[in-house]
Amino acid sequence: MKWLNFTLLKAGIGGFALMWVCLWLWGRNLEFNRDFAPVVYAGDGQILSASVAGDAQWRIYCSTGMPPKLATSIRLFEDQYFYCHPGINPVSILKAMWDNIRSKRIVRGGSTLTMQVARLYYHRPERTYLQKIKEMALSLALECSHSKEQILQLYGQYAPFGGNIIGYHAASRLYFGKSPQHLSWGECATLAVLPNAPSDIYPGKGQQRLVLKRNRLLKKLLKKGFIDSTTYRLSRREQVPVRKYSFGRLAPHLLSRLNHTRPKTNQYRTTIDFALQQEMASIAQRYANRYSGQGIDNLAILVLANDGRVRAYVANTSCSSELCGSQVDLIQAPRSPGSILKPFLYGRCLNEGRITPTSLLRDIPVFHNGFSPKNFDQRFRGIVPAADALTQSLNVPAVNLLKTYGVDAFHKDLHDLGFGHISRPASHYGLALILGGCETTMYEIGRAYTNLSRVAQGKAPIHLRLLQNTIRDTLLEPYPISRPAAWQALQILKGVNRPERQDGWQYFTNQRVVSWKTGTSYGYRDAWSVGVTRDYTVVVWVGNADGEGRKGLTGIKKAAPVLFSALESLPMAKEIEEPYNSFKPKVICSESGYTPSPACPDLQTIYVPQNSHHLPLCTYHRTFKMDSSGHYRVKTPCTKDIPTTNKSLFVLDPVVNTYYRRFYGSDYSAPPIHPDCQQTQTRIDILYPPDQATVLLPTDIDNREKGMICEATAPHSMDSLYWFLDGELQSILGRPFKMEVLAPPGHHFITIVAPDGNSRTHHFEIIE
Repeated sequence: MKWLNFTLLKAGIGGFALMWVCLWLWGRNLEFNRDFAPVVYAGDGQILSASVAGDAQWRIYCSTGMPPKLATSIRLFEDQYFYCHPGINPVSILKAMWDNIRSKRIVRGGSTLTMQVARLYYHRPERTYLQKIKEMALSLALECSHSKEQILQLYGQYAPFGGNIIGYHAASRLYFGKSPQHLSWGECATLAVLPNAPSDIYPGKGQQRLVLKRNRLLKKLLKKGFIDSTTYRLSRREQVPVRKYSFGRLAPHLLSRLNHTRPKTNQYRTTIDFALQQEMASIAQRYANRYSGQGIDNLAILVLANDGRVRAYVANTSCSSELCGSQVDLIQAPRSPGSILKPFLYGRCLNEGRITPTSLLRDIPVFHNGFSPKNFDQRFRGIVPAADALTQSLNVPAVNLLKTYGVDAFHKDLHDLGFGHISRPASHYGLALILGGCETTMYEIGRAYTNLSRVAQGKAPIHLRLLQNTIRDTLLEPYPISRPAAWQALQILKGVNRPERQDGWQYFTNQRVVSWKTGTSYGYRDAWSVGVTRDYTVVVWVGNADGEGRKGLTGIKKAAPVLFSALESLPMAKEIEEPYNSFKPKVICSESGYTPSPACPDLQTIYVPQNSHHLPLCTYHRTFKMDSSGHYRVKTPCTKDIPTTNKSLFVLDPVVNTYYRRFYGSDYSAPPIHPDCQQTQTRIDILYPPDQATVLLPTDIDNREKGMICEATAPHSMDSLYWFLDGELQSILGRPFKMEVLAPPGHHFITIVAPDGNSRTHHFEIIE
């Protein structure tokens, strides 16, 4: 008999253990609805943008535990013995059965909180006794596999709170406009009573009944000692909301992008500053409204803290037409950068010692295998200091600098800087790379300028952080621009002329110092402006999302005003300190900015990056034999008869001097030959057209006009001539000295210039 009892005991224990394991496995493998509403949060937890879940419900994931006030309110209202039963409360079940039998219909469920979670799992099942048995069994499984706090959290996550609002997090945001952690006792009591009859009572419907139920719960909380009498009285006076709040649309494009790239996450906690995002969105929309009448529909602003955090992400603005492209995320859209990349080329050349800020760069018409860049103002300056060439964003000096530095080398530098969209071989872009003949994004540009500021401050370059849990990785090392070169580049960019309303900024002590750059793409399709302070980087893009150009759509006119409005909303920052220990002294020619030659009369000492290489020799100063008057130069065959003295002069070659004289009004040509030495001067001449000739252009068999063939002659020792038509450089030609000219009818003049400055000009008229 004892043996039998022991066997039955073991069988009972084994059966109970088996049942517990089965219930545990069942409970652990339950999969509740994971279709949560995608939400983008600001750094402080406020919602920037959100959209409903796939079933059109506001089911927001509750990432943190239920606040104690709300947990107490729900437990006391729904199941005050929640911590005392194993998922089923026999007393409540018996009472419910008795009430239902007496009423001959189901009037009471007797469900515990755990059973209500089981009911939520089955998603609105029919109220039958069989269904109740299923819920009771599942309740036991939940209790075996989950803690009480986890079960309470599941209830709060999936309980209906009226309308299409699921879960306490969505209810707190939509009814009270705040996170659950900031709810008062009165607000918690209001939420706690909603799941009891979510279709009949919620803010905006059944207000009186809602207030009565809330007050009864508050009285119960007072009676149980959870609140004091003062809190009770104040909570009763709180107004129950009569309408829902709406989630903001401060970052809809970011929400769409994150939901597409990270669809399983749904909750995106960003580094964005909520108040700054509001301010930037307001600025963007204000300028977008102003520009819309000019056929410019889209605008975007990206604000980055120089610690790598994204602080504002306004990817587009709203516009009246559905076809205006307002749905495009312009911060991630590849666009032509115009001149935005120039500071990085100048930074590299400063870094290597190819130039100094005062080094003179040639600014004359050039021809590179059919590519003939022009400056934005269609003018040439002859020569210009490197710093001025960058601040004025001149195209020709930048192209010449890139040719000297090397397209392949700069292409690699751009990859090291993080420009991933410049993905084709360097040969595909050629010299047009520096003028925007490529594509990049606001995000990449912002990262590059942020790291330029960081490097200038002696910090490591980093990737940007948009999401709070992003690990900050350093970019590829070594960074292509050294600290002193980065600092010098930013110092140069402080001198860029500001928009009209910013004129005279330097005369006011309260004006912020900013290094900034504009860019305009070919065809007036993209207007850019980037500003860098010690603490922030701001990137602005203005244009049309479909790429349609507009006359007047330039960086200085359209993007720069937006940039400075955005900068005014940021804290004032100190200037970036000069890295004195990273420089070394260098003696240069004070006029040319290069290593002085023996002919350079005036020298000065500047500071250049420690790792810079040999600076090119000055070629602008030349020593001439001059007569005693100092006005004429004397050639060697004449020196026996004319007293001479050596004199060092700053001289520009004929073509450079032509454009310099035209732009600045000063002449730096070589001194004229002494009259007694004229016979030794190089003789060049124009063979055709004759001076004062009348020319009828020939036609081909299709009656199309052909060009006029101009021809010149020069000594055998001369291998090239500069050809000008109506004062504009046409070409630099070697032998044979012939050039085809196709000009409209009218009066013209053609000029040839020898390398030594000798020139000839013929006037002619083309008739029809």
